[in-house]
Amino acid sequence: ALFLGMVIGLFYRSEKKDILSQKALSVTLPIGIVLYGTNAIFPQGVQIPLMFIAVTLLSTLFLGTSVFLLCRYMNIDRKFTTLLMCGNAICGASAIAIISSVVHPKKEEFSASIIVLSLDLQVYLFILLSIIF
Repeated sequence: ALFLGMVIGLFYRSEKKDILSQKALSVTLPIGIVLYGTNAIFPQGVQIPLMFIAVTLLSTLFLGTSVFLLCRYMNIDRKFTTLLMCGNAICGASAIAIISSVVHPKKEEFSASIIVLSLDLQVYLFILLSIIF
């Protein structure tokens, strides 16, 4: 869906499309996030070892911090940095979507952060599969 939207956006440019897409995004995005959250079911009685929680928190902190420092080193805009940091460290496009309602980035920053995140995940997946196989 993201790729299809990008292709349509390349060929169909108008102010009316921009206004319509912003209105649609403000309605469909919160609904989508809520519906996505309803699928997260945590079974009762499942015990998660404290070590797993600690490793998860530390890896999130490390990834967020490393993205932040890299963006600062490259003099990337603060709003774009925030989107990249949260998207990479927390939960991807959902985090970017939620954080964007707080930091109010430019459309280009929002789109670019989703694209960068998608590329990051593909690289991570390639590296992980290369290590495993």
